[in-house]
Amino acid sequence: MGAERWKVEYLRPSDTAPRSALDRLEAAEEFLRIGIAEIGEGRRSLDYTRIREGSERVFHSLVEATNARLLKYGMSPPGQHRETLDVLRGIDPELKQVYEDTFARLHVLVYYQGVIDISEVEQTVKRVQRAVARIRRFIKGR
Repeated sequence: MGAERWKVEYLRPSDTAPRSALDRLEAAEEFLRIGIAEIGEGRRSLDYTRIREGSERVFHSLVEATNARLLKYGMSPPGQHRETLDVLRGIDPELKQVYEDTFARLHVLVYYQGVIDISEVEQTVKRVQRAVARIRRFIKGR
């Protein structure tokens, strides 16, 4: 039981990473669904760690959706958040603002610092939902 208990199987990034704009969008929607569920469960059970984890998933949803948007433009997703904001400034200022606010509120304040204002979390989640839906329409051509 000793060593077997700690055996880890590694996946190559190419086995799991989204490859296309649509793959990234689907990953974004899955992160969003899981994040919202986690925040809701955290609120019901007063489990602040779950709220923090759920908030991070919602933020990651926006990262994936933004990367999908950039891929649709034929651009490679940047490796850092600052680079993403710089690119968005020129092509989608509205998405840039949502990204910047979500980074500050959900990623930094809630996830890293543990500062939870549930009304701000809910407001930010709604903005992310709208942004992901808008990106879906862009990618699907609707």
